[in-house]
Amino acid sequence: SSCNANNTGAFTVNAIITVAPPSPPPGQVTVYGIANIVLAGQLAVASSRGSSACNYAYDNGTLNSPVNLGFNLSGLAGQAIQFTNVTGMVSLAGGIPDTLPDGNLSNMDTTTSEFGLSSVTGPSGALVGVFLNDLIPSGTAPPALDFSTQANRDILVLSPVLRQVFYIGSGGTSLGSTKGFVVPQGATRLFVGVLEQASCNANNTGWFSVGVPILPPPPLQITEFSWSGDAFSLNVVATAGKSYTLEYKDSLSELTWKPIMTVSCGGCLLTLTDPSATMPQRFYRVRVD
Repeated sequence: SSCNANNTGAFTVNAIITVAPPSPPPGQVTVYGIANIVLAGQLAVASSRGSSACNYAYDNGTLNSPVNLGFNLSGLAGQAIQFTNVTGMVSLAGGIPDTLPDGNLSNMDTTTSEFGLSSVTGPSGALVGVFLNDLIPSGTAPPALDFSTQANRDILVLSPVLRQVFYIGSGGTSLGSTKGFVVPQGATRLFVGVLEQASCNANNTGWFSVGVPILPPPPLQITEFSWSGDAFSLNVVATAGKSYTLEYKDSLSELTWKPIMTVSCGGCLLTLTDPSATMPQRFYRVRVD
């Protein structure tokens, strides 16, 4: 009944005010420090039991869900995703954000394994991700990955399985190369969040700005080639928006490749033909533009 008139004593309150993140530009999303990766794909009513080890309430699906990057990965199994624009800072202590996307390299944390997702070990405060299918995650978790060493964080092409949490960091190696993350079979979604010991994210501050990953073009696929009479032909699987030019040299010592024909077609099988393959030898290549 709010009868406060005869109360005594006082509280001392320390407040930290941080600047609100700007609206993300097209192609980028904001990942707050409170984004708990173990809640990926869960309903709003879900809560993380990992927070029982923390000094505050459970992380929950309403406030602490990680970010779904929002594009459909169906049909992209085996293709590598790259992150080339990850910026911002977070704080795991509720203070002024001071931890970059690569995390605190002098302090390693391990998340909990919940809802069928693996745990992950790596620099505290780092950007992490997990591939999911369309189902709410559950079941036996896959093996946990360990990124406590620079060698593991510098793996150039990583192939996690569904529900196996992995380290992203800034998206690059310590030498500046861009890493690739191979889409596993059955994946349709990619979530990103912040790595924290025991998945205690609720009191974190700050945010990361994450560019929607770049999907490198699939490698050139030559499915068949043949030589009949004076004609040499080969088939290539075409990608929309690309053109394909068949070029040749009669000797590899020649300085330039000579074009024969250029064609384009999105998602179909193209046949490239040299109708005058009459020399004793001829070398071919396909240029993609």
